[in-house]
Amino acid sequence: MSDSEDDGNAEMEKQVKIVILGETNVGKTSLIKRYCFDEFSRYYNQTVGADFFLRRFPFPGRYEVSVRISDVGGFEFKGSMLGNYLFNADIIILMYDITNLASFEYVSVWLKEVDKLLEKRPMMAIVGNKCDVEHHRSVKPLDVRCFASNQKLHSFVVSSKTGEGVNNCFLELIASHLRIPLTRNDKERQQSIVKAEIMPPSARVPVRLGNNEDRYNTSSSVCSIQ
Repeated sequence: MSDSEDDGNAEMEKQVKIVILGETNVGKTSLIKRYCFDEFSRYYNQTVGADFFLRRFPFPGRYEVSVRISDVGGFEFKGSMLGNYLFNADIIILMYDITNLASFEYVSVWLKEVDKLLEKRPMMAIVGNKCDVEHHRSVKPLDVRCFASNQKLHSFVVSSKTGEGVNNCFLELIASHLRIPLTRNDKERQQSIVKAEIMPPSARVPVRLGNNEDRYNTSSSVCSIQ
């Protein structure tokens, strides 16, 4: 293979480093596993230090992209290694839980720490997790929009549990970093099937009706919404 062919292949492969920060239990690891492996676990394992993930995929139309993701544990806020994790980051995601107001308030604290450690901000985004339980929201969308606007951050809302918004969040950030315009079809192809769990028949509970008769709620195991 000629040198020119090697150069051509190198130009077609792009590498992007993403670092995800936020308080413990906001779903950072779950977000990454949903994006990289399309999986979700109910069991919480606290990240100690940082974990690292890699996903390769063909970017719509042009490039092969290698995405390296650093999952930084919530207790690394004052850790001596945080600056090393942030080194050469192309994108930093500040994550919060929409049902936990304190997790959103601490985003500004993480942002200040990033500004202390880096001479120049890379592309940054604020991402709210758990939109599948919107009825339990305690963080006002207006507050998020104002914060994102003032700090010049991209803003997304996702659900690591159902997958809603996850692929598009990463796709739009990576495309913006690489300065690649996305078509509507590009975004639509990233839409996930949203799965909502329904109580299985074995777990049905009686519901008391007006005529004092017990009735059982009917259900199926999974409801999929395209």
